[in-house]
Amino acid sequence: MVNKVKRVLKNTAVFAAVMLLISGGGVLSVKAARGVSYDFSFSLQSQGDRDWTSTEAKDTTDWCSMQCTWSEFPGASYYAYACDNLERYASKQMVYFEQGTWALIGNSIKENGSDWCKIVAIGDYIPSDGCVFTGYWYADSGF
Repeated sequence: MVNKVKRVLKNTAVFAAVMLLISGGGVLSVKAARGVSYDFSFSLQSQGDRDWTSTEAKDTTDWCSMQCTWSEFPGASYYAYACDNLERYASKQMVYFEQGTWALIGNSIKENGSDWCKIVAIGDYIPSDGCVFTGYWYADSGF
């Protein structure tokens, strides 16, 4: 009976260790992406001000994804949506971003026949001196 308990405890410990290794130390990552990531830098001067990423090829019907890795002023924020190069087929979803935010951005760009994509940012909370945000995005996220 004692050997059986030891074996169960050992197997449980091994299983837990393997799960921690697989999950990256206990935090499962959903930031998988397909294709190439593109850097961005938004310079927003006020609430409602707009800026956009470069226009990139849209190869799939996958959602776009974006990570805001740095903000000139902590607490500053913006909303973003995906659209094609002519700003048609804009996603109906506006996604909130601040420093450290990662999100998927739904869109129907490819379904509407366009092969190009960009992300448009609209200033939300922007300090009076303006604010710069940087990070990266994917036109095809894998989701």
